[in-house]
Amino acid sequence: MQGLNKKVLPIAITTTIGMVVYAQFVLGHFSSCFAVDGGPNALGLHLSYSYEDALHFLEIRDHQQLFCYKRFISVWDTIFPMVYTTMYISWLAVLFRNWKWLSLIPIVRIVSDWVENYVEIMMVDHYLNYNILDDHLVSWGAAMTSVKWGLSLVVYGIILYGVVRILWQKFNYQNEC
Repeated sequence: MQGLNKKVLPIAITTTIGMVVYAQFVLGHFSSCFAVDGGPNALGLHLSYSYEDALHFLEIRDHQQLFCYKRFISVWDTIFPMVYTTMYISWLAVLFRNWKWLSLIPIVRIVSDWVENYVEIMMVDHYLNYNILDDHLVSWGAAMTSVKWGLSLVVYGIILYGVVRILWQKFNYQNEC
């Protein structure tokens, strides 16, 4: 295919498989200690959250589950952004010649994810220490969650555009022959 960086394609496929395996087996396994039947599994899995959402998330868990949640976002959910950022950048390198500039978007996304995690840790600590939720921390956490998911949508849109562009070129080239 014209425009496709075939040398990087195996890396992109491997990192995609790695991301799925990590999400399913590592994140799935280590999140079980704070899981609540019928309750939200994490704050950062939606486009944003409200003060009430955050308070509900914390109130339905005991201290041990909250400590487990802190450990989870401190370790396992800090590694995950490195995994998916590698995947994003690999796909950008496969689909675009000027992928280096585009890779800034996933890099900003990884930073927003790490800031979100840090703010959530501060939220949990504040809640555990004072038995109250700081609304400023909730606002920051929700904003970082929105930035994180907004940048994800941008990256997925760029990747989708790249796939469509490559397919369009391939079919137009075959029709000309």
